[in-house]
This record gives sequence, C-alpha cells and structure tokens, in this order.
Amino acid sequence: ERNAESAIEALKEYEPEIAKVVRQNRPGQIQRIKARELVPGDIVEIAVGDKVPADIRITTIYSTTIRVDQSLLTGESVSVIKHTDPVPDPRAVNQDKKNILFSGTNIAAGKCKGVVIGTGLNTEIGKIRSEMAATEVEKTPLQQKLDEFSEQLSKVISVICVAVWAINIGHFNDPVHGGSWLRGAIYYFKIAVAL
Repeated sequence: ERNAESAIEALKEYEPEIAKVVRQNRPGQIQRIKARELVPGDIVEIAVGDKVPADIRITTIYSTTIRVDQSLLTGESVSVIKHTDPVPDPRAVNQDKKNILFSGTNIAAGKCKGVVIGTGLNTEIGKIRSEMAATEVEKTPLQQKLDEFSEQLSKVISVICVAVWAINIGHFNDPVHGGSWLRGAIYYFKIAVAL
C-alpha cells in the first residue's frame, strides 16, 4: 500500500500549476490561470519548457515542429513529434495519438495551440491515478488467504475453549474452589481461555 501511495504522490508532482488560455471575450490575449480551473473546450497555448496542463488536441502549430517528452506516460526515451492531423484509428494507443498532448508531459521544442479535451481524472495520467487508487482497496491473494485462515482458526479456538469449559462442568463444585460453583466456573473459564 505504501508503494501505491508514494506512486500517487509522485504522479501529483507532474501536475502542472499554470495554463495559458486564449479567452473568447479577449481575442488574441493570453490569460494565465490555474491549470485546475481549465475545462474541456478551453483553447490553450503551449510553448517549449511548458508542462502540458490537460489533455489537449492540437489545432495549430506555430513552429516548424512540436516535440513532447511524454516518457512519464508512455516510457518513450526520446521526445515525440506531434502534428495536427487526425488519428485514423479511434482505438489508437497513447503512443499513436500524435495529435494529442497529454497532461503532465513537457514540451521539448516548439509552440502550439489546442483545445482541452480532458481535465483532472479524465486525463490519461488521471486515469492511471484512479486505477492506482482503486488497487489499494483490493486485497492480495495472500491477504485473502490469511484472512480466511485466521477466521477458521478463531472458530476452532472458540470451539476448543467451550469444549474444555464444558468438560469441566462436573468439577465446578470441587472443594479446591471453596465449594462455590461460580468460582469453579470462572476458574475453568480462565483455563479454557489460557489454552
């Protein structure tokens, strides 16, 4: 569980804090807002050195190319060239989505503009975080077997305690206990629990 928690914390470090948004009420002006305030449909401008604030569909590339370091998400060791062309396969994996900038990745070269298509837990990195958080709740097969074993063991021990106490009912009135049935019952209850 600690590993999952530390992995989730590490993923939080990749969340961008600021986004440069083009607002429709102020054409041509860029407004800097907190990345968590982005909503799908916002138009965002991203340049070299920026951390991508959300999952974004590229609409315009201002430089000759746009390169993205998305090793965090896909494990690719080199930066990936992105473009504006549509991806023909709707079931394409993240590595093949060359027209999408993924939240938390870094722009290695170039400048572009795009439309936000996913924020928060609806981004690819957010989906990974959700899956990691969900796996914390599930018990491993070993934990399940240990739980079953401890449950069975406690039942067996309870039966043994009751059996030891019941076997000694005839000895409750022994003079050793001062002839008191209650003292004898308590004494043999202690013996049964001690076993």
